[in-house]
Amino acid sequence: MQARFEQVRGVLPGPEQVRQSTQQLATRVSHLASDAKGTTEQAVNKVKQTGSDLAEKAKQLTAVGNKDGR
Repeated sequence: MQARFEQVRGVLPGPEQVRQSTQQLATRVSHLASDAKGTTEQAVNKVKQTGSDLAEKAKQLTAVGNKDGR
């Protein structure tokens, strides 16, 4: 049993390797979160712009309709 424990223990990464891997993973997650935030902000801005464009078109169409006596 002791031999098997030592064998498994020898395969496991050391504390420094675990720390480095954890730090790398945290950095990747942080970058992904930042990218996702940027993409979300772009999408929100695009939706807002599209809404504004549609509102402007509606105003123009309403003005044209009012001139035509509708």
